[in-house]
Amino acid sequence: MHSKPNTQIKVLFLSAWYPNRYDAMAGLFVEKHARAVSNSGKADVCVLYIHPANNIKHIEVCQKRHSSTFMEIIVYHPYCNLNIARKASKLIYFIASFQKGYSTVLNTFGKPDITHVNVLTRNAVLACYLQKRYNIPYVITEHWSRYLPQNFSYTGTILRTVTKYVAKKAYAIMPVCNNLKQAMQRNNIHNNNYIVIPNVVDDMFYVNHNAPQHISQYNLLHISCFDERSKNLTHTLQAIKLLCDKRKDIHFTVVGNGKDFNEIVNLSKQLNFLDTQITFTGELPPTEVVTKLKNSNALILYSNYENAPVVISEALAVGIPVIASNVGGIPEMVPPECGVLVEPNNYKTLANAIDNLLNNYNNYNQHTIQQHAQRYKFTSVANSIISIYKQAINNNNS
Repeated sequence: MHSKPNTQIKVLFLSAWYPNRYDAMAGLFVEKHARAVSNSGKADVCVLYIHPANNIKHIEVCQKRHSSTFMEIIVYHPYCNLNIARKASKLIYFIASFQKGYSTVLNTFGKPDITHVNVLTRNAVLACYLQKRYNIPYVITEHWSRYLPQNFSYTGTILRTVTKYVAKKAYAIMPVCNNLKQAMQRNNIHNNNYIVIPNVVDDMFYVNHNAPQHISQYNLLHISCFDERSKNLTHTLQAIKLLCDKRKDIHFTVVGNGKDFNEIVNLSKQLNFLDTQITFTGELPPTEVVTKLKNSNALILYSNYENAPVVISEALAVGIPVIASNVGGIPEMVPPECGVLVEPNNYKTLANAIDNLLNNYNNYNQHTIQQHAQRYKFTSVANSIISIYKQAINNNNS
């Protein structure tokens, strides 16, 4: 028995991270995958996301339909602050929230043909249950850096045992970069069907613009969530300050917000940046991010660890070179014609790399960089994912 041709595949997304009323940026890359699949014309997508909240007393089920092929069901549940009861309470509420959420899925969306898990592990347990109970196959996309040595948190016998089991039962595992795939395999997370599927970039980033022939000021850009442990903004600012002391044709714009925002702004003051040398914009909507990228000459992302940063894909889609640390999945994204890779944890090395890139800026071609970014387009990524869905469904029904 095989799936019928020319019919929409009904896809249930289960994710550990997703934009919600408390954090509009959380798991935004998951939403983009869901949108890409739903925009393909080949699938209907329903996202089911469960989120704990401190300020509610009862489980709340919120529905939102974005289009005829894309809807969200977000279930908020109370969060217990008592240390003794926290884990038990969290598990009970998570199960109850899933039951309510999945009931809503059946009533408003219908029975899924396949479940697409984003981020291990507990949502994969739910998908494994749906497979055993209702014969619904599942695939897994992994984004988490917890398997990397620089951010290792994949610990605990129960967690590792359950993760191995649900990973093996999935039809496919789709890490967002090859480096993450290798890290997962080193941790004995085995599956016969590992397929790297990158994050997606909105079509609005693929803009055509004419780069100026003569540049009187180089506009450098950094975009992040202001998490110093991973993004290493301290070394980034120190490198930019060295350059600003050396040359007068640089302006650095820092876009984003996060837990270390105030600390980084204070550091910029301690480094005695002039107002004409640095700007902090705070968080910006996607349309303004496009504008910032379009008006910049290079993106700088000097992280301590990464998987596959979407902001690099976005910069390449716009057609500007990237200066980034040589960690995680970044080397897979930035070949020599698209920018420069720098070894981490040395701001003087970073400053020299930026200086060299600016001195040889004419070596970088916007069209060449944009061609490299074609693999991140909605249509390209969606077609790859849907091909795997069809294989999983056919395999399950054969």
